[in-house]
Amino acid sequence: MSQALLDRLTFGASPSDLGVFHGAGLEKWLSEQLSPNGQDPKLEQALSTTVLKISYEASSDHAAVNENRPLNLLHKPLAELWSLADGQNKIANEERMRPLRELTAVRLLRAAHSKWQVKEMMTAFWLDHFNVHAGERQIAVAMPTFENECIRQHGLGNFQQLLESVAQSTAMLIYLNNRSSRTGAPNENYARELFELHTLGKASYLNDLYSKWRQVPGADQGAPTGYIDQDVYEAARAFTGWVIEDGRGIGSGLNLPKTGRFTYLDSWHDPY
Repeated sequence: MSQALLDRLTFGASPSDLGVFHGAGLEKWLSEQLSPNGQDPKLEQALSTTVLKISYEASSDHAAVNENRPLNLLHKPLAELWSLADGQNKIANEERMRPLRELTAVRLLRAAHSKWQVKEMMTAFWLDHFNVHAGERQIAVAMPTFENECIRQHGLGNFQQLLESVAQSTAMLIYLNNRSSRTGAPNENYARELFELHTLGKASYLNDLYSKWRQVPGADQGAPTGYIDQDVYEAARAFTGWVIEDGRGIGSGLNLPKTGRFTYLDSWHDPY
């Protein structure tokens, strides 16, 4: 029974894991797992000693590289990594994708070595739930910040805080096109996914039954039983002006900084 339970709550229980579980008992073990703190020597050693190969051929813009590097990009601020996503910088694509490569390796190391297995399981769960496609270089560069500051920081905490953090994350703003959403041209992609996938679910889509929000049962009491397209349109307008600092022009000869971080542009926000 203990083995089966741990197989559901961990990435695989070792004999030592079973010993800790039996010694603490389910309630204490789970309580500690839900409030992870303190040192994790086995994981820290794995992270500090692991190297990851990087290899690419020479081109007119850069020399060839074939070397092993430590995992040294995972906790760098996004503003420091953002230059990797700048197409004006003449660097190999493997350098641009390096933050994602390191993050992938670290996920495996954490799954194998971390004593905070419930946190790792929930991190994997929320990464699936708030899925983004990291093949695009700007998202690849933003993935360590997305995972560390959104998913890992809030994955065992308050769902509203998690949702707000994801909504303002660079990875999600790029993936679902909200960074270009502005008054007069709101983009519905993020708003629709917010309702359909991130929160209420497809079963709560009631547009085939109702055409106005007040018609939805419970709407007048602030507790509608579902959502319709009108809700999506209004949410999309509410998210206008949520952008990232990617160097683009914003009118009057002004440009955003190049940090990759979230910012709010009042001039792009729908005033209604």
